[in-house]
Amino acid sequence: MRRHGIKGIVILLCVMLIIMSAACNKEQTPQTVTSNQVEDTKLPATRLLTDMAGREVEVPSEIKKVYCTSPVGTIITYTVSPDLLIGLNYKASNSEKEYLDQSFTKLPVLGGWFGKGNEGNLEEIAKAKPDIILNAGAITNDTIEFSDNLQNQLGIPVVFVGVELTTMDESYNFLGDLLGKKERTDKLADYIIQTLADAKNKVANIKDEDKIRVYYAEAAKGLQTDPAGSSHTQILDLLGGINVADVNVTNGYGRVEVSVEQLVAWNPDLIIAGFDNGYAEDGAAYDYMQADPVMKNLRAIKNGNIYEVPSAPFSWFDRPPSANMIIGIKWTAQILYPDLFHYDLREEAKAFYKLFYFCDLTEEQLDELLERGKR
Repeated sequence: MRRHGIKGIVILLCVMLIIMSAACNKEQTPQTVTSNQVEDTKLPATRLLTDMAGREVEVPSEIKKVYCTSPVGTIITYTVSPDLLIGLNYKASNSEKEYLDQSFTKLPVLGGWFGKGNEGNLEEIAKAKPDIILNAGAITNDTIEFSDNLQNQLGIPVVFVGVELTTMDESYNFLGDLLGKKERTDKLADYIIQTLADAKNKVANIKDEDKIRVYYAEAAKGLQTDPAGSSHTQILDLLGGINVADVNVTNGYGRVEVSVEQLVAWNPDLIIAGFDNGYAEDGAAYDYMQADPVMKNLRAIKNGNIYEVPSAPFSWFDRPPSANMIIGIKWTAQILYPDLFHYDLREEAKAFYKLFYFCDLTEEQLDELLERGKR
């Protein structure tokens, strides 16, 4: 009986050990996760944000596809992350194909709302299924209303991004948070802050009598312009140049027609000749003005103070007024006040194009960029 009793106890202990071992294994084995549980571990599908125009917009938590209503937004988004963009506002120019990534320049043209007579293709934009639409530029009642209307038409979140020269670092900070690219946008914002601070500090003490009187010549003959206070002359305003154009500010595309007689009466000390490279039909005024029998006698031209804006892949002065203006601050400052600013523009251009456009400039490209825009 004793042996049978002992044997029974041993069997009972073995059974208990097996049960306890199974229980331990059950606790240690990963549980099967249901689809609902998986969803619970993800980020929320959307989030509510306030855009730079003060509008509340519900956007996807993760944004992978962006369409921009104009080149202003397209360019600034490209500098953050080209792969986010799903379409162009216009067919890429040859210079854009030279300086920008092919994956960008080969994107389909979806149009946009910029310039005269340009509109986005609502049907094609809807087919492209962007996660958000960026509307970028100066904050006005019209741009806010446009953003609301477009969002209602397409049923796609439209986020407004204020893009103005003196606050562009804030634009990048906003985009970093919106697009999940904060590390990238911090670098771009720091560059802008340093560039603006240097320019402001150096022009702060220029006496009024020493400020340069400037005419911004636009279109093929140089007989269109924008006055002080325009989004297209922000660099000149920042640097304290005296804009001689006594005309009214025109919002949006700008460009006020002027006569040769008006230009002769203004007789500027210096002329900045714009060049529309790719997205507009007009060419450079630089050659035309120097050959014109009347305009060639302007003080600026007689003294050799006419400079063509470097403009590949985009103008350094404006058109469009976007991130491309940042390098334009240094170029314009050196044109206006060469005794005050001593940039090595070749090195500055190399650094800017590498950081903002992901582009390593060649010496030949630098020659072409600066050929008619240097003292």
